[in-house]
Amino acid sequence: MSQDNGSGRRPVRVFIGALLACGAAALLFGLTRGGAAPDLPAARAERGDFAVTTTTTGETAAVESKPIAAPPGWNNKVISLIDEGSMVRPGDELARFDTDQLEKRLQERQAAYDGALAELENQRVTNAKNLAEKRASLQRQ
Repeated sequence: MSQDNGSGRRPVRVFIGALLACGAAALLFGLTRGGAAPDLPAARAERGDFAVTTTTTGETAAVESKPIAAPPGWNNKVISLIDEGSMVRPGDELARFDTDQLEKRLQERQAAYDGALAELENQRVTNAKNLAEKRASLQRQ
């Protein structure tokens, strides 16, 4: 007669125990996932441009620049000047000079020009009168 001490049943008991442990773990996992899903941000991926904006400090140089100078010999007084680094477009005023002296000089020159025109007209009248007198004198002879 053989003595049965249960050693043949031991692998079966281990297998059944492991199976019960896996079942308990699966049951526990299923119960904890049954609640509401966490609210995570989500978005659909799309093809397109991807804009990246960066902010930095430093100095920049103009792609195109031209020096601007007043005519030599003028007594220039700047009364306004655009701020350095300002964006400008064609036609924008960059600087303004005091024009009082120029306007005064222009008025003086305009008055001299008008006077010369008046003198020229007087000379034409005088010449026309002298010519008429000379012609009349020639016809009398």
